[in-house]
Amino acid sequence: MDTIGNDEIGALRAEFEQHMAAAERRFEQLAREHDDLAGQLARLSVPAAPTAAPVREKLSRRRVLGSAGAVVAAAGVAAVAVPSPAAAADGDAVLLGQVNLSSSNAATVIASSYTGSQTVLSVTDGGDGVAVQAYSDEGTGLIAEGGQAPMRLQSRSVYGPPSYGTHRAGELTVSTPDGANGYLYVCVEDGTPGKWRRVQLIDPVLETYARACAVESLTPYRLFDSRPGTQALRSYKGKFTAGKKVDIVVPGDATSPYQPIPGVPAGAGGVVVNVTVVNTVGSGFVTVYPTATGPVPNISTINWWAPNQVLANTTIVRLGTADQITVYANQATDVIIDVMGFLA
Repeated sequence: MDTIGNDEIGALRAEFEQHMAAAERRFEQLAREHDDLAGQLARLSVPAAPTAAPVREKLSRRRVLGSAGAVVAAAGVAAVAVPSPAAAADGDAVLLGQVNLSSSNAATVIASSYTGSQTVLSVTDGGDGVAVQAYSDEGTGLIAEGGQAPMRLQSRSVYGPPSYGTHRAGELTVSTPDGANGYLYVCVEDGTPGKWRRVQLIDPVLETYARACAVESLTPYRLFDSRPGTQALRSYKGKFTAGKKVDIVVPGDATSPYQPIPGVPAGAGGVVVNVTVVNTVGSGFVTVYPTATGPVPNISTINWWAPNQVLANTTIVRLGTADQITVYANQATDVIIDVMGFLA
């Protein structure tokens, strides 16, 4: 059997490429003509004939080149490496498990003319990898548009951000603990489970701007005042006696039986408060802490050392049970609490 030389193989391959290019151009021309006819039939309300997928498959550049390689191998060509399959021609099927490159840098569009609710493309990763990755050297990695919403994050039915696993800065998650109100969190620092911040609206009424934050300042708001002659802002009224504890509701919306605090959103994690003691008796302290069923924590928020002092201190306190904070006084005094901000 005669051995084919490299020059002859190159010449045959060049001729083969020319014939393939001509065939592909002709096929694309026929495909465009088919699409034009199908569009005309659609406008006439006449069902169009389905596209013959096998025809395009037969003209697939990848398939024909693969067949050509098999023919050359069968001819007994020794020590001649057959080139790898070329980049896929426009119209080829997408092959899983390998890089799919368009020979003409053409875009691939997946679309559906169905007007109901359905998923056009679903990608699932059964492990802990990345299901979809978008990348652009110099352009935009991903653009999402939608008549109802550009994008929706599937919510988690637990309160707060992830508490386990390794996470990276830039991750987003939505928590819907009550099945109705959703809270958006952004990871701002890599770690296990990473550092997360809840995204809050600066103006919950106008909903004009949002950002991830730790603390948002507010115009000071009088939340509580135990002194006589002042408005009963919350459920308790009167001077604290020694050992008195009072639970104070910190509402964030109009559904509360108490007046909402302007600017504090529903579900805020905590509040910045200025605690003032007035008409003090002897020496003592006041502790402000999240409402819970446990004992009073062994800390003080503000201290006094003489009768009839007026002193103030600012602290941040997390909201406890039913969005409440608890005020405890170990000695008799009046207490004033002003809200200065909230914890996102």
